[in-house]
Amino acid sequence: MNKKILFGFIVALIGMQVFAQAPANDLCADAIAIGCGDIVIGDTSTATETGEVVDFCGTGDGAPGVWYSFAGTGDNITVSLCDSSYDTKLQVFTGNCNGPVCIDGSDDACGTQSEVTFTSDSNSNYLIYVFGFGTSVGEFTLEITCAAPPPDTVNDLCEDALPISCGETLTGFTDNSTTTGAPTGTCGTTSGAPGNWYSFTGTGDIVTASLCSGTNYDTKIQIYSGNCNSLMCVDGNDDFCGLQSEVTFVSDPFTNYFIYVYGFGSNVGTYGLELTCVTPSPPPPNDECDLSAAAALVNLDDQCTLLNPGTIAGATSSNVVNDCVGTANDDVWYSFVATTEIHTIELLNIAGGTTDLVHAVYEGPDCDNLTQLFCNDPNDSFATDLVVGNTYFIRVWSWGTSALELTTFDLCIASFIPPTPPVNDECDGAIVAGVNTDDTCTVVTAGTVTGATDSGVTSSCPGNSNDDVWFEFVATSNVHNINLQDIVGDGFPDLVHALYSGADCDNLTELYCSDANNSTSSDFIIGDTYYIRVFSFGNVPFQEIDFNLCINQGLETIIVNGVNDPQTNLTAEELVEQVFVEQGGCGTVDITFTNLQENPAGVTDINQRSWGYFKKGNSSFDIEDGIILSSGYADSAEGGNDQSGTSDTGTGWAGDVDLQAILDNQYGTTVPTQNATVFEFEFTSNIPLVTFDFIFASEEYEDDFECSDSFRDGFAFLVKGPGIPDTSGAPFGGVNIASIEGSDNVPVSTATIHRDTFLCGGEVEGVNYFPDLYVSNWADNLNAQPVEFDGLTSVLTTATVPLEIGETYTVKLVIGDRSDSAFDSAVFLAGGSFDLGSLDLGGDITIGGGDALCEGEEITLVAGEFEDVTIVWTKDGTVIPDETSGTLIVTETGTYEVTVTFNNTTCEIGDSIFVEFFEKPLVDLGSDLLVCDGNTITIDGTPSNEADLTNITYQWSLDGVDLAGETNATIMVSDEGVYAVVVGASGDCIGTDEVFVNALDFNVNLGDDMSFCGEESFTIVPVIEGEDATNASYLWNTGETSPTLVVTTTGTYSLEVTIEGCTSTDEVSITLLDQPVVTISATRMDATGEAVVKCANDTETLTAIVTEADANAVTYTWFLDGGEIANETSATIDITEEGLYQVEVNGAGCIATDDISVAFFDNANCIITQGISPDGDGLNDSLDLEFLNVQPGIDKLSIFNRHGLLVFEQANYVNEWHGQADNGNELPVGTYYYVINLVEGEALTGFIYLNK
Repeated sequence: MNKKILFGFIVALIGMQVFAQAPANDLCADAIAIGCGDIVIGDTSTATETGEVVDFCGTGDGAPGVWYSFAGTGDNITVSLCDSSYDTKLQVFTGNCNGPVCIDGSDDACGTQSEVTFTSDSNSNYLIYVFGFGTSVGEFTLEITCAAPPPDTVNDLCEDALPISCGETLTGFTDNSTTTGAPTGTCGTTSGAPGNWYSFTGTGDIVTASLCSGTNYDTKIQIYSGNCNSLMCVDGNDDFCGLQSEVTFVSDPFTNYFIYVYGFGSNVGTYGLELTCVTPSPPPPNDECDLSAAAALVNLDDQCTLLNPGTIAGATSSNVVNDCVGTANDDVWYSFVATTEIHTIELLNIAGGTTDLVHAVYEGPDCDNLTQLFCNDPNDSFATDLVVGNTYFIRVWSWGTSALELTTFDLCIASFIPPTPPVNDECDGAIVAGVNTDDTCTVVTAGTVTGATDSGVTSSCPGNSNDDVWFEFVATSNVHNINLQDIVGDGFPDLVHALYSGADCDNLTELYCSDANNSTSSDFIIGDTYYIRVFSFGNVPFQEIDFNLCINQGLETIIVNGVNDPQTNLTAEELVEQVFVEQGGCGTVDITFTNLQENPAGVTDINQRSWGYFKKGNSSFDIEDGIILSSGYADSAEGGNDQSGTSDTGTGWAGDVDLQAILDNQYGTTVPTQNATVFEFEFTSNIPLVTFDFIFASEEYEDDFECSDSFRDGFAFLVKGPGIPDTSGAPFGGVNIASIEGSDNVPVSTATIHRDTFLCGGEVEGVNYFPDLYVSNWADNLNAQPVEFDGLTSVLTTATVPLEIGETYTVKLVIGDRSDSAFDSAVFLAGGSFDLGSLDLGGDITIGGGDALCEGEEITLVAGEFEDVTIVWTKDGTVIPDETSGTLIVTETGTYEVTVTFNNTTCEIGDSIFVEFFEKPLVDLGSDLLVCDGNTITIDGTPSNEADLTNITYQWSLDGVDLAGETNATIMVSDEGVYAVVVGASGDCIGTDEVFVNALDFNVNLGDDMSFCGEESFTIVPVIEGEDATNASYLWNTGETSPTLVVTTTGTYSLEVTIEGCTSTDEVSITLLDQPVVTISATRMDATGEAVVKCANDTETLTAIVTEADANAVTYTWFLDGGEIANETSATIDITEEGLYQVEVNGAGCIATDDISVAFFDNANCIITQGISPDGDGLNDSLDLEFLNVQPGIDKLSIFNRHGLLVFEQANYVNEWHGQADNGNELPVGTYYYVINLVEGEALTGFIYLNK
């Protein structure tokens, strides 16, 4: 009987103290005995590691476990933990606890559970150790299954090969086979597991040796000729039919062949070897090229009126070398005389065998002197550059290796006239493409490569540009997207496009190319002309592919290391000197670079460089230009923000000891840094202080890692030299000036600057936390900033560094990842902000310069923030009283000048600027207006001071919504509402006014188009909106004048309604449809006829029968337990799962449904158990064969003991045998042999273990 042994926690309550005790079988010496058929439930939660085996045995050691013992039976034993609830391991030993000998072990044989199978020795005892992976412990289920070993193999040596003949199928097994004498080389496939030998005498037939049926493991097969001492390979195979194998070869009469059947890897099992012999067909007349090549008919037009029938049945390999794909062991030949320079070759009406044919075209004076022009695996091709009047040869064969193909086909040779090339076939004829002013594709330019030829422009693009076409456009933005849309054409069209710059087509520079249909670049120069080249990827000539080209504006973005920016090519030192540092009026300062650390991959690939030059371009970024330092790729900082966490690591690179020391001191942990980018340089000061501006940005913002000290990226701006204290805490020394201005040296980081709706805990606003300095670029604010990062700071200024004039100082700028290399960060250093004695108020603000503002607006002039200085501002040469700070607000036109004198020095710096303001438009639209529906009136928005304005623009709106195209001084209106005009003038100055227009208006609404299922009529009831319809008149397109209309036929109906001379019309389509009815039918119905009962692995076909509608005009949707079944849209469905199946039939929107229940037999998998335990517990008490009794039906069950004696027999068996003999007496425990005779089909046999 089945034993179910539960080993759980032993809980003892002693003196109110609860403690867990180790399992009883925690030690090997206390192993619990188990036997065949046992199912043991146990738990390792309180197990210890005392006495565990640490040596490798099939798997390594792990968590604590428990022990079991098992007495060998001579059977094949399977020890399984597959039904356990945690990640297990399993080891099996023989011997004793003092010296266990490894048998095998397992980890993850079934999911994260374990299983071991081995053949036991009836004289040996075995130890089983159950434990967990890593530190995993928990409840497990241990099951012991025993099966009698198969009998010994008799033909596992070549000398003992069993004979097999044509038409014969032999069953065998390799469980006990050996590899003694097995072939070691490669014969069609490599060696593998042990196998068996068979012999066969050739008949001259085509022979197929197949393991495709009756085989239960992953097989291989090899065929040899000769003798066992000198085998010669014929062929071999692995996985011809799933995991099974098959070989077909042409046998020589009276030749001896040997067949070796074996397994892949270490696989063994039962197989069925079937030998099939087929007499080969006689070779076709054109089997060889010489003399017998069939003269093919040639069509003089592009039609296939003349066909050349052919077949490869019986064809053999010719002596022409195959330089193409496939195995040309069944090739046939044709010849033809070219009548034009291009012929199409097509293989049509392929039938009778494989449809995968290959054809090749050759030229040459005869078959002994052939040169292959091309070959083609698809069944149609173009033969180009032919010489009219010359003879060419066509060779046709099947791709595969089978010698049994009986395929027939028709060969068509047609004449081809190339289509006319498109107008933009060459660059000089490039079509001017439309450019969208936003990110939509409202404007597209149609294109085609049909008929295009190769323009000959060299390119680094992939594919073959033999059909390229050209477009040109003028950039309207620094960022443009190029999209190829609506692509239709031959097969699966694959287009490539390339972008070029240049003054004309003779001076092109390739910027990039893309195999994808969408590309983006941020390196466009507004106003420059660019060229786009489009072609198909493949080398197939004369492809017919049409497309639409969309060019639109991408999201605004900064530009990093732009190809059009000369600063991109500067060295790091030059970038600091020429971009970051602002030399000034207090003398020139030399910069000496002392250290550059960067992504090593970026040295040769600028796209992976971790630093570089950036500029705002046309974006709204708050820094004009400068230097970017990143812990990833600098180029990835460009917007828009399309990732929640960019992590550019490549192979990664080193961290920085100074940055780690600062972060470790700040957070109180020791965590290494990675991917550190370092700029370090020296300079000699000529002013008493220095600061610079920067923005910090990170992908660790927006709830990612703001609060994680372990992963939070860091950066530092270190300065050291005379007079500067060593307070940074880094080996570099000096001071870290990357702190929040106005704070108590609070460092800038994601912890101190982040959004106020996400707190880490412990924040004190204004003390250690400054949310007002944070700028979000994610969620509701996605792409509000022109960078990739999720969040960033506003423009910050470093702490002021006091310097001693004439002394040398060292600056180290560093940023890096902490702990890992994910979620990159960057700092943007404002160009010119490292000020060494200059002052810049910017360029003049003038009307002519295009940056003047309007009257009433304020302009702030910024000289900078200074300490211990004297500042004087003047306007038009006159000192402005009381203005002594670094900023000045101006509202009047004039010339402004500032002078900054550093106290106690001779250093004085200054700058001047001219500021100009625009005049605003004055607009008056007058009193409210009245207009009748159908009439129009004119509203005039011309400003009264028009003569004083320039560049006047108008934009009219109705009820707050801009009216597209209404951009003139006057507008003609007929609709009711509030009309407003915005009048713009130079300097973006605007004047506005509005007026209300009252209009008489109504409309008639017949509703949406409607369809009805099973209805014979419908009444259309109009709705009059906007006016009282009491006095309305009606006129239907049917001639009726009633307010409503009853319709009985499908059609479109219109109505004209008139009220006080005003007319409104509407129409509606009414469709009256049939209502379908559907019923599901099946073959395996239960006794009620309303449900299906089946085996879990059987396939049942459900059929939806439709009435009251055309079954071919409806669609079908199938559901299982309420969920739609993907890709099942036909009237029938093959099913294997149980559940409630439903079909929905839709006929033009009219829907009908039906459902049917599908259930499994109680023995769901319909398998014959390997053992029973009739102990009355309701589990496995009898041999349940109900599924066989239902289909195909059991004629008789016979049970035999080990001695071959019949002990039980019953006709029409269902589940009556529970371990008793025919006389009713209980049979002893042991293995029995059963024979199940079926009503239809072969008898089923096997062994079954009876346990008590």
